[in-house]
Amino acid sequence: MSNESEKETIVVSNSSNPLGWFVAIILAAALIFVGYLAYNGYFSNQESVSVELQIPEELTPSE
Repeated sequence: MSNESEKETIVVSNSSNPLGWFVAIILAAALIFVGYLAYNGYFSNQESVSVELQIPEELTPSE
């Protein structure tokens, strides 16, 4: 009786297409550019855009 173990070889390949990375970078840049235009009010009819930040006062523990 011989104990022969079966060996299974699994090959994992990691191949990425350079064209896919190029398209992903172009889409990310376009998204950033459109976000910048939207933030500056390019797509609205208003002459100016105002951004107001309201920061609540910090609660201090009573002594």
